[in-house]
Amino acid sequence: SHHPHAPLPSIPFLMSGYQHAPLTKLLTFATGSATLLSSIYGVKGLELPSLAALADGHIWKLFTHQWAFSSPGEAVIGLMLLHNFRIFERQMGTRKYSVFVLWAYGLAALTHLASLVLAPSWRPPQGPYALIFASLIPYIVNIPSAYRFRLCGVPFSDKLFVYLLSAQLAFQNFPHAFVGIIGGLVAGLSYHSTTFPIRKWLIPLSLSRLGTKWFLPWLDPTPKQNTAPFGGAGVRIGAPMPRNAAGMHPFGGAAGGFPAGGQQQQPYIPQVAAQADPEAVNRLVEMGFNPIDAETALRQTGNDFASACELLLRSM
Repeated sequence: SHHPHAPLPSIPFLMSGYQHAPLTKLLTFATGSATLLSSIYGVKGLELPSLAALADGHIWKLFTHQWAFSSPGEAVIGLMLLHNFRIFERQMGTRKYSVFVLWAYGLAALTHLASLVLAPSWRPPQGPYALIFASLIPYIVNIPSAYRFRLCGVPFSDKLFVYLLSAQLAFQNFPHAFVGIIGGLVAGLSYHSTTFPIRKWLIPLSLSRLGTKWFLPWLDPTPKQNTAPFGGAGVRIGAPMPRNAAGMHPFGGAAGGFPAGGQQQQPYIPQVAAQADPEAVNRLVEMGFNPIDAETALRQTGNDFASACELLLRSM
């Protein structure tokens, strides 16, 4: 155990909203805006054209087709999922996450093209279905459950809510949505497979610097310390932990990471505990967390199990 006055080992502490996730913020804002404009003003050009139109030089529509959902109902669910999956940009860093996004959009374009060739009457879904369902792969594999509960005697975890939202999105545009879903699942599986070197790829540093200079001030004007938003390293270990005297709950939203009431809340850091509760450490270890990280998180959150669990989940 650590001395009560010794400095705590540093693990990332991530706020609610889109801090350290500028690309996710850009994608969410752009998708929501494009969907709104398309719905209100009937903006044309976002729908997937016929195979003949693609042959005439409209191949770019395979990508713009993924910029907006076809209905506000799909957009609400899809944007909630994109918001929840911002954890992966924080985990990978923006340079790696950019490759993941491009990979998902690229495979979706190929999948949609194949569907037009093999089944011209089949209309692939409109919107970033591939990116959302590609993100489900690391969510299933890498994100542990924060808590478990029983419903009619059947055990479930908090991850059930994300799965239900994903299923609802899939059935919003049934059965055409499965073209985008298949492309997304293939993108997620191939990206995280050890067979392909895609996980090691980064966008060029020149593009990273361009994004930092021109886009980051608009996406997030708040000054950052010890971070490299477009630099590829995600949140650096040892970043200063923000404090809020108002006593708000960490990360603002519910266990799944969604915002509460649409308003960003500042994280609250309870009194640091001299020692971590051994029983709580064991519970976190059983959930798959590293024992040292579990002890550190419990000490930093005053042995508040729920807050420690959220801290660990957001620092992955």
